[in-house]
Order: sequence, then C-alpha cells, then structure tokens
Amino acid sequence: MKKIYTFLAFIAVLASCTDRLDVPHNGVLDESNFYKSDEDAAAAIAAAYQDIAVGDGQYGFEHVYKIVNGYLSDEYWAGQQDRTNGFCILSDYAFDANNPFIETHYTHLYTVIGKCNLVIDNVKGDTPIQRRAVAEAKTLRAWMYFELTTLWGTPALVEHVSSDKPTNSTQEALWTFIEKDLTEAIASGALSEKSSKGDRGNYRVTKQYAQALLGKAYLWQGKNAEAAKVLDEVIESGLYGLWGGQYGDFYDIPNENNEEVMFASNHILDKNTPVPTYLPAFNGLSLYTRPGVLDTSNTFGFNYWTFGGFVPRGSLYDAFVAEEGVDGYRLNESIKTYDFMADAGYALGAGATENSEGYFTWKGRYLDSQTELVLIFQVTDRDAVWMRYAEVLLMAAEANIGIDQTKADKYLNEVRHRAGLGDKACTLDAIKTERRLELFGDFCRYKDLQRWGDAATVLADDGKGEPEFSLTGVEWKRDRAEFGYKTGKHEYLPIPYGELLINKEMHQNSTAW
Repeated sequence: MKKIYTFLAFIAVLASCTDRLDVPHNGVLDESNFYKSDEDAAAAIAAAYQDIAVGDGQYGFEHVYKIVNGYLSDEYWAGQQDRTNGFCILSDYAFDANNPFIETHYTHLYTVIGKCNLVIDNVKGDTPIQRRAVAEAKTLRAWMYFELTTLWGTPALVEHVSSDKPTNSTQEALWTFIEKDLTEAIASGALSEKSSKGDRGNYRVTKQYAQALLGKAYLWQGKNAEAAKVLDEVIESGLYGLWGGQYGDFYDIPNENNEEVMFASNHILDKNTPVPTYLPAFNGLSLYTRPGVLDTSNTFGFNYWTFGGFVPRGSLYDAFVAEEGVDGYRLNESIKTYDFMADAGYALGAGATENSEGYFTWKGRYLDSQTELVLIFQVTDRDAVWMRYAEVLLMAAEANIGIDQTKADKYLNEVRHRAGLGDKACTLDAIKTERRLELFGDFCRYKDLQRWGDAATVLADDGKGEPEFSLTGVEWKRDRAEFGYKTGKHEYLPIPYGELLINKEMHQNSTAW
C-alpha cells in the first residue's frame, strides 16, 4: 500500500515566497508556537516532499525537470511541428533568458530550498522525528543545489530563511555547501534505512540515497577517490539491487518502489482533486503530434491521447545497435521501431507526417490503466523515480577506474549482465556508452555531456534541422546554421531574466546571454 503523507494546509502559507530566492517567514503564524512538536516537524518537511512530488500541477516539478534535462540532451526530439514554442526552442538551442521552462525549473528549485530552510532554521528539537526532518531537509536541499550548480554554474546560495537579496555564488562555495549538507545528514544517524532489499514501503530520503547523492557530487567534481568510498558503502549495504523483472516494465505501477529505486516521489491519484500533469502525454504515443498511431483495437493498451513530446532520436537507436545489435534485449525494451509499431496496427495514415525519425519510447511508456483523463488533463498516480541503483553502480564503476579496477569492472558488468551483454573492461569510454544506454529516460544524459566536456561536439548541430517522418521515410527540414550548442555560451543556462529584474544583486552568468 502506498504511503500517504499528511500535509497541513497552513504550511504552504507559512512557506510562501515573496520572490524566487526569498522565502521569508512572513509572520502569519507565531514562530514560538510552531516547529516545537514532532507533528510540526513532520508537517514542515512534508511540504518540501510535496513540492517535489506535485509542485504546481500542470507544469510541476517533475514535468519541467524532465523537459529541461531531456530536451537539452541528444536523447529526444521535441515532437511538435510548431518550432516556435518553448519546448522546441529549448531543444533547438535557440533559447534565451526568457525561456519559460528554464525560469520555471529555476523557481521550483528555490521553492523547495525555501521549504527546507524553514525546517533547518526552525526545528531545533532532539526527538528522532525532529532530527530526521532536519536531515531529510539537508539532503533535499543538497539535491536542489546540485541541480542549480550543474545547470546554472553560479546561482545564489540561500542558506537561511531571510529577506536579504542574495547574489551569485561560486562553484567552490556551492560544492562545499552541497558536501556539508550531505555529510551532516549522513553523520546525524537520523535518516531512515530500508528494512531489507524487498522493502517497498519507504518513500522517505534514506541514508543510502544521501550517500549516493554525495558520491555523485564528488564524481562531478573529479573527486573520484571520495566518490568511490561513499558509493561502495551504498553497494555494500545490501539494501538495493538491480530489478529482475521485464526491463521495459520497470516504471509500471505494479513494480513501483522496487529494490532498484533509490528515491522516488509517491504519487497518489485523487479523482476529487486531481493534479494535472503532462507527463503521460509527453512520454506517450500521440494523436496530436504523432497522428498516425491510431489503432482502434489498441493492441498494447496504450494511452495515446497524448502529446508524444519525448521522441527518441535515431542517433540513440544507432548507439544501442552498435553495442547490442538490432535484437538487443535492452534496446528492444527501451525503443521500438516504426516497423514494429506498424505491424501491431499503429501505422501512419496516408499523407501523415510527424517530427520523428520513426522511433517510439517503450521504456517508461504509459498505459490506459496508468492514466485517467480528468477534464482536459491526463493524470497519473505513477511514481516519479529520481535515482536508480543502476546509476549508483555506474557511478561507482566510473569512480573506481584507476583506484580499484576489479570493483570498476564488477560494477559495470553487473549492469551489462542484466542487459544480456557480456563482460567488458571498465574504461571511461565504456562508462559513457553504458550510461547513455542504461540511463536512457532517466534524464541524466545532458549533465553527463557537460561534465565530460562532450556537449560542444555532440550538441553542436542541435536545432539546425529536424526530421519529418512519413510513409516514404525521413526527410530533414530547415537549415538554421545559427542554432546549436555554442562554446562560451551554453556551458550553463542563463539566469532567468525575470529573476534579474526582481533581484538587482544577481548578475547574468555569461556575457553571451
């Protein structure tokens, strides 16, 4: 049974924002009478969890997180024919500091940080629940700052509830702060742990998730020895493992919170007060942008009244084939070809076109049984998975290269064996390949390209043209030489223009913007 958090209505008022980076305690409630009990602490940290799980609905946290990290990578086409909308502008590297999804993601991250700051600054008791609330808040805050630091480079560091206007921080200060939050949370002894590998009941931040996030922060900074040590501890805990079911069904509701899930947001579908989300639409098959995928018998049980915005690229399919062959188990559990779909009845009509290369996302697909149309929105109670154990293994393998090669090889090949592949020596090139294939759909690829220094090469042609698929094959449309990733500009996203207007202490992170 899913765990349902109880949220106090007034906590949202208590944590209301006066602007994106300023989350003051506005005096609506008396501080001296709040944050004193276990119930107060539980309600305060629940507000942070709630913002991540739900956010502001239609363009909530999960949706915008995946739009930004997905469309900036080389995994997906933005499957829409109107190339002037915010999705396509992002995917085409034609965006500026006014892009609505960049601004919304930035705002979401600081909103969660504000909720965490309320907990950390005000919960001072020493009961297990109060100590756990603070440790969880530090872990969630560190995750938000990891996202801000890797995407924006020099965002503001807001450590406390305050009405002061913050200014840009530095990479060194931000990474130091992330490490401090996580090491303190881990050392507190207050974070929960799963009771066993098969425990599906815990949706809270765990000690092992905090350790995995710390290992990730170390790895991104090139501190491989430190990363290897803490990631090894996660693996040696024995509380997580690779899921052994059908690979492409990992995200299905019956398989939620399995042994491979390091941390997930628990979604509850309340038909009386549904939270609208476009995620089923974006990760589904579509009659809107993929007009031919109509099959009245609905062979696979798909929900296809959707947007279909996350369309796999042909280069990704080719990378799978190069490593696994066309009959590769993981490939065919991740992406389907047009021929496969057409054989099952999902075929393009005469004269129909779509923005794709004829590939369909299979891993993470949504079924009718997992969604419901409420008003005009597709809603779902499928969990949002933020980190899988497979990523922990691959991070540990990468960190151990040149430190403990036996471990590096073991961790890499554990992931490969699940994919039906043989052993391979663990090198950085092997890690790059394996992360691209295994973590397809986990929205890790863009940050990987940036940290490895590969983005300028891999993404240089993004937006210069896009595919149009029809029964006659793929035709490439447009020729826009001015688009694509630019060195000296796209290493970081621009600080949103709206933020610069509100806070004159902030400055843009590159003169290129």
